[in-house]
Amino acid sequence: MISQGDALTADKVKDDNVFFTSYKGKYILMDNLDEKYSLSVKSKEEVFNTQYVYVTVVTRGTLHMRISGVDVDVKENDYIVVMPCMKVEVFDSRCRFLCFLTQSHIVNDIYERIGASNQAGIRCFCFHHYTLPKSHVDMIISEYNRMKYEHARENYKRKEVCIRALLTAYECHMFERLGDYTEHNHYENTRQREFFQRFLDFLSLYCKKERSVQFYADRLKITPKYLSNLTNMYTGFSASIVIDQYVAYSIKRMLYSNEHNIKKVSDMYHFPSQSFFGRYFKRIVGVSPNAYIKEHNKKATIEE
Repeated sequence: MISQGDALTADKVKDDNVFFTSYKGKYILMDNLDEKYSLSVKSKEEVFNTQYVYVTVVTRGTLHMRISGVDVDVKENDYIVVMPCMKVEVFDSRCRFLCFLTQSHIVNDIYERIGASNQAGIRCFCFHHYTLPKSHVDMIISEYNRMKYEHARENYKRKEVCIRALLTAYECHMFERLGDYTEHNHYENTRQREFFQRFLDFLSLYCKKERSVQFYADRLKITPKYLSNLTNMYTGFSASIVIDQYVAYSIKRMLYSNEHNIKKVSDMYHFPSQSFFGRYFKRIVGVSPNAYIKEHNKKATIEE
C-alpha cells in the first residue's frame, strides 16, 4: 500500500543545478531561468505525487516527462498542471523552466475564495497541458518572481498569508484566461477512457460511503477485474488503491478545512467507528488524523 511517505517531497525534487526554495513544504519553487544555471535538466526517478498541484512552464527548449505512463514533451511556452495522485518522472532535457508546487488543499481553498470551485475544482488522477501566448507566459513569470521574492525574505509572522495572497492573484489571472486556450489531449477517446472518467465521476459522488471495487464495477456494469485493468492502464494502480487514494485525498480536504472534528468526519464517511477511521487514514496517508490536523490545520496556518 502507498503511504504519505511516497509523496513528492522537497528532498526528491531538489537539484543543485536549479534555484530551489520551500516554505514549510507547502509551497515549493524551482527554476533555472537565471543564465548562471545550465539548460541541462537531469533525469529524476518516478515519484508518486499524493499532495501537490504541480505547475510547470517551459520558456525555452523541451522538457521530457512521463506522467502516469504517458510521455509528454513540454515545449516553449507550454504550461502543464499535474494534479494529485499522479506518477511524475523527468528525463534528461535541455530547457529553461519554472516550476511551483502547492499543496492541493491550499489550492482548493483559494478556488473557493475566488468563487471558482465549481468550474475549476482540483481533481485527482489527471493532468492538463496547454500552449500559451508569450504574453501570458510573461505574466506567469512576473507573478512567479513575486512569489520567489517573498520566499527569499526572512520569516515574519504573516509570511504565509502574503504568499497565499500572491498565489491567489496568480490563480485569479489564470482562471480568467486559461479557458480561451485549447488543451492538448494525450489520451485517445476510447471506450476504456470513457469508463475511467465515469469511474472518477462516481468516486466523487460516492466516496463518502462506498469504498469497494465491486460497488463501482456494478455502477459501470463491468467486472471488478476489468475495472482494475482500466485503473492500471491510466494510473499504474489497482482499482482498490485508486479508491483508497481518492478517499484519503477527499478526507484530507475535510481535515484541512477545520470545519468538522475527527468524529464528525468519521461519521460523514460512514466508518464503523472513529478508531477504524484512524487506522484506515494512517494506513494510506502514513500519519493519524490528529497528526495530520496538527501539521495542516487551516486556522493554525493562517493565524500563525
